[in-house]
Amino acid sequence: MVASYLDALAPVLSQVVEPAAVQVDREGAFPRAAVGALGRAGLLGLVSAREVGGGGEADSYVWSSRPLAADGASTIWLVPADTPGLKVAGPFDGLGLRGNASSPVGAHDVAVPAAAMLGEDGEGDQVMLGIVLGWFSAMSAAMAVGLMEAATSRTVAHVTATRLEHLDTRLADLATIRAYLARMRIATDQARALLADTLAAMEAGRQDATLRVLEVKAAAAEAATAVTDLAMRVCGGAAFRKESGVERQLRDARAATVMAPTTDALYDFVGRALCGIDLFA
Repeated sequence: MVASYLDALAPVLSQVVEPAAVQVDREGAFPRAAVGALGRAGLLGLVSAREVGGGGEADSYVWSSRPLAADGASTIWLVPADTPGLKVAGPFDGLGLRGNASSPVGAHDVAVPAAAMLGEDGEGDQVMLGIVLGWFSAMSAAMAVGLMEAATSRTVAHVTATRLEHLDTRLADLATIRAYLARMRIATDQARALLADTLAAMEAGRQDATLRVLEVKAAAAEAATAVTDLAMRVCGGAAFRKESGVERQLRDARAATVMAPTTDALYDFVGRALCGIDLFA
């Protein structure tokens, strides 16, 4: 299974996603061609069966509300994007991850049927923690690890190819530069190892799975900001040029720290878990 989906993914990344990355970032355009290519390759909705919409593009919003009648903090709803009364505020124009449609959505006199409820009334927190959080944290961490890998690879390529002509040496010949590269590599490998262990814990239903889920997004997000910052430092003025790709990775890496649950919120959750305090108390 792993080999088959990676084999299907590789040409999409090299032939569709990467060639359009600069334009998507510059224009803040939703990567429709990439989404279409991923869909045709059967890679969208890998975690869902086809009979419930797996393998297609998302066409709904997940909302939370106060419970209708039950106790609890919230209730979760699936609201189709074409529901009358929904209005998107405008296109997304952000610092990083610019090829997305994360725009505010308003609702005026929107009717949501009871059948749209996900889970039981009042059990929204359980749905978010028991189902959504694991996938979101793992995928956010995977994105961060990918950015770290890309930044590290670009930095290595830069320092091994760039020469200080007046000294007849490469940047890679400087011990300080090599030490920065080592820090980047170690941080990347640490984040990847924690992600792998988190996935193993989720798959096996291990007792520490919840703790790993809370840890992995925070750890990978913080590591990605540190690694991409080092990439900028090592590559110097060249990294500020758009064509280097490093400054885009620096901007994109910041997203995971501020996406809810934020890194600071996750630190609190981890502390609560360690102290035996209910996460939503």
